[in-house]
Amino acid sequence: ARSKIKIEELIQGLDQKKDEDIERTFRGLAMHFKQIFSEIVQNGKGELIMIKNKDAVENPAAADDSENLHKSVEKYSAVQVRVSFNGAGEAKRMKQLSGGQKAVV
Repeated sequence: ARSKIKIEELIQGLDQKKDEDIERTFRGLAMHFKQIFSEIVQNGKGELIMIKNKDAVENPAAADDSENLHKSVEKYSAVQVRVSFNGAGEAKRMKQLSGGQKAVV
């Protein structure tokens, strides 16, 4: 029983480090995307948004429950791209862009 607790603590620590690494890497990626998009598209603005899994946000304790440890869902569900090609107006999501605009992104 004691070794099971130690293993669960190790898994929990590794999951936390993984989440921190994902978030740090994503912040860097998002910053570079924003910078490069504005260089490629004059007056353009682009951003990447990390979409968190609804279940993980609403019930973070579910992943900590040893019974659900291996059934837990990942914390993140998607990355959303939002861009504006003229710097004015509302940023659009990928599915709202024309084929040519998608090619640029």
